[in-house]
Amino acid sequence: RDLVRSRGLGDVYKRQAIGNKNELKENNIIETGFLRKTKIMEGDFDRAFFTKADKRTLTAIDLNSNKAEVLTKQPESSYRIVDVNGHKVLQITNPAQFWSLSNYLVVKID
Repeated sequence: RDLVRSRGLGDVYKRQAIGNKNELKENNIIETGFLRKTKIMEGDFDRAFFTKADKRTLTAIDLNSNKAEVLTKQPESSYRIVDVNGHKVLQITNPAQFWSLSNYLVVKID
């Protein structure tokens, strides 16, 4: 019952997009250019590229990459990116704070 109520409010499921620069660009998640800072698109992006996740149970995301950078505005004190067996893993240390600014997560990997 709580799950149904929470789903109705949009509180439970958040979305994440993980990809290299070209993948994020092709799906209109980011905009880049020569000598320009990377910009996250607001509203005009391909939502199908995002993976749905339950914020109540999501505490780690295996990024399967040697390098990773969170591009969205999640508070830096709410997560850390660590090495596990030679690749990066995003660990969410404070889920309430992590999802407080955005329902979306964008991570650039290389």
